[in-house]
Amino acid sequence: MSGEYFLFVDDSGDLGQYTDGGGSSRYFLLGALGTANKRALEKCVKRVHDSLQRKYKKRIGFLHACREEDATRRRLLSLLAKRECEIFAVIVDKKKCSVPEDKLSLYAEVLLKLLELCLKERKASLVHVVLSRPGTGKAVRERFTSLVTRWAARNGTNLDVSVKGLEEKGLQAVDFVSWAFSRKYEHKDDGYYRIFREKVVEEMPVP
Repeated sequence: MSGEYFLFVDDSGDLGQYTDGGGSSRYFLLGALGTANKRALEKCVKRVHDSLQRKYKKRIGFLHACREEDATRRRLLSLLAKRECEIFAVIVDKKKCSVPEDKLSLYAEVLLKLLELCLKERKASLVHVVLSRPGTGKAVRERFTSLVTRWAARNGTNLDVSVKGLEEKGLQAVDFVSWAFSRKYEHKDDGYYRIFREKVVEEMPVP
């Protein structure tokens, strides 16, 4: 059995029901960035962050794909593509399914599918799953940490789960990955996705 493994998970799209009239995204997805070398991912984010601070000569906050310039997106994704990491995604086409009244149950369903993809053959001594916040409030965070913990117990996985914000550099990194998947599916633009395509282990469209 190998050592520790880190899995950073982020969503893209919304949980509303899609209609042809618009208002909600057609796709909701969860992307995951996995690695045994967390520090390498953090260095990628820090490198891009520090270069932006030097360029603009002011303090820069957390990196967030949707608000960054094209060059910044491409640079970070290119750096990640050169590191020892694995990328996974589960993509829901909401045009082909109904979103339940409890919308977070859709998030939960997709999250469990993603964990199965990422960890079904993982032989790490300890897996750290770090989720971006799926909502606000302590109750929501506890709901998803409990969900993942129960999944780990059923599957015999030694797992530590936490819910964090973008202060976690691994979540900043996977935010760019999830955003690139969203561009591919929602906007039919796979230019960003192609940067890291060789790192994609599994990409599951549902239904």
